[in-house]
Amino acid sequence: MVQVATALSVIDRPPSSLAGAQRLVYLKTQAVIDGIFGKPTESLYAKLLNRIMFVCIVLNFMMMAAETCEGQNFPGSDPGYPYLPDETTYEILDAVFSIVFTIELFGRVAAKKFQKAIVMDPFTLIDFLALCPWFAQLILAIGGVEFSVSNLNGSGHAVVLLRLLRAARLGNILRHFDQSRILYLSIRASLRPLGITMFFLFTLVMLLATALFYAEPCYNVNTCAFTDIFNSAYFIMVTIATVGYGNQVPSLNNWASLMIACVAMLFGQMYFALPVFIVGTNFENTYDNFQWDSKRKKRQRDETLSPFDAQTMHSFTHHLTNTHFQLLSAWRVVQISIQKMLFRSKQDERDTMQAALAQSILLTKIKEAIEKLLVAHGESCGLLQTFVPHKKKSESVNAEARTEEVPDSSKLASVINIFMVSGTLLSVLLFCCESLPELSTTGVETLACKRVVQDYCTNTGFYAATTWELPDEGCFVRNTNSTADFSRQILFTCANVSDDPACYGNGLNFGSLDPTAFDCANSFTATGVNVICYRRQCNRIDTIVDMGPYWIYFEWTFGLGFTLDLALRFVASQDRGRLIRDFYTIFDILAVVPFFVEVFFLIAGCTIAGAVFYEIERGTECFVGTGCWWWGKNVLTPALSQGLPDGKRVLIQDRRFVILPDMKYSTWLAYST
Repeated sequence: MVQVATALSVIDRPPSSLAGAQRLVYLKTQAVIDGIFGKPTESLYAKLLNRIMFVCIVLNFMMMAAETCEGQNFPGSDPGYPYLPDETTYEILDAVFSIVFTIELFGRVAAKKFQKAIVMDPFTLIDFLALCPWFAQLILAIGGVEFSVSNLNGSGHAVVLLRLLRAARLGNILRHFDQSRILYLSIRASLRPLGITMFFLFTLVMLLATALFYAEPCYNVNTCAFTDIFNSAYFIMVTIATVGYGNQVPSLNNWASLMIACVAMLFGQMYFALPVFIVGTNFENTYDNFQWDSKRKKRQRDETLSPFDAQTMHSFTHHLTNTHFQLLSAWRVVQISIQKMLFRSKQDERDTMQAALAQSILLTKIKEAIEKLLVAHGESCGLLQTFVPHKKKSESVNAEARTEEVPDSSKLASVINIFMVSGTLLSVLLFCCESLPELSTTGVETLACKRVVQDYCTNTGFYAATTWELPDEGCFVRNTNSTADFSRQILFTCANVSDDPACYGNGLNFGSLDPTAFDCANSFTATGVNVICYRRQCNRIDTIVDMGPYWIYFEWTFGLGFTLDLALRFVASQDRGRLIRDFYTIFDILAVVPFFVEVFFLIAGCTIAGAVFYEIERGTECFVGTGCWWWGKNVLTPALSQGLPDGKRVLIQDRRFVILPDMKYSTWLAYST
């Protein structure tokens, strides 16, 4: 399109061969085109063209909607809408609208003299793409290819979908009207506060969805209402939006899930008043500003006025001046009231009560005025401290504090804030993704199902419910003839399935993939079937990707990132005690506690195991050149002493050097194991 713009840019200037009259006609024609297409709000014809194009776009969409209804354009008898036209009529109407839109697009581009700015304008590109289906229809028709919107499987249906871009042409037409601009400015002013409310909504929805998922876990994949956190988040969002489709309902016997649903309902009633208030307030302010600007433009300018010099003052100067006036006003009331009390003329005895009452009222006014005087005096003293010179702090310290504490203080602070907010949202998304069955391997052979079976067998399956009933045979070893050996329980502690015939998944035991092994429904009793066979962990689900081994790496990344953020905020804080006592900081600390609990037990367990390994494997302390006796034999053989200097300390175990000479190696062994 850039080449087209370059090639047609000659229209920008009239041909030199034109005569004077022809040249004048050319310029007038160019001015008329520019007035109609280039300035749609400045002339009557331009406004009329705008309204005609608006009606054409609406009629075109009505035609496209009617074309999808079952009328005479669809094959078959007894159409649902027999009064609708046939496909030939639709093709003629589409051609008429496409020609009108093509002329309008060409006129709008020509009005701007085919400049690169108008050719590469997004609305121009959208208009061009919206017209492509009609031109493609002509090309495909010439090639003999079927092109019908009625045939959803046709080769041209994907191209027909481009006609939906004609809806965007409404934005191109309406953007020239003042009402559209007011709406646009109102929405743009509301984006930042709406972003805050949306973040708050996202946080609360995920919090309630997580609570609901764990309050009503999925024990039966066929009947459970919430299969994962995203599923419960959908229910919470529908409830907050007060839509309530009814396709998902929490159990009426679970009071915890019912309470969470009630909280979501109450929050929905209160929350949606916020966006309406924000947009409504900004719309009102924008409309008032627009009205004021319109009235100001209509006024005549008084060119006799001359500008005056202005001086930038401190931000508190105006406030200090007002406070000073209040101070003088309060002092004036006190002075006048005292003068009235001192110079009051003496009254006779008949007016004693009235005089006492008047004096009481006057003293009350004096007291109130003095209180206002003291308040104004205190504010004045506080404001005067602003003008007292203070020692200037280091710019680097202030910059670092602003970066960490005030996200809008600098570009770097804004980038860091966006990075941390994105990390927080991704960590929540990660937590929710861990509940998706499509991102983990499921089936009877998996570790998740093994834990379910182990929990059931340990608590129920290994024991008979009554004296005349047998334990659940699915919890015991299967013989080669598929019978259960009730004297041998299945072992769930095997590192490998082949370690022992009694291991879970070995041979014909439950969890085995042997085709001759019983399935879940035939392995357990009715109780075991209800507990195990309908669990999501024991049912094979189509897995997109098994993320089970990789979740831990993401958890470590986010855990270390949030810990680093807390540390930097603590270092940069001006008041660290207040930062630690802050409510949100406490929540941030609690959020990383689970990560450090696991890390603590990992470090503690490995350290203890390393100490045990070292004590067991430390051997006997020997010195080269001196006999080292252990249980009546010299364990420091000449072969071990060869090449070592006399007096060298070595640790020997069973006539070999020990593998773990100190706790550094033993702890490393524990961590690696």
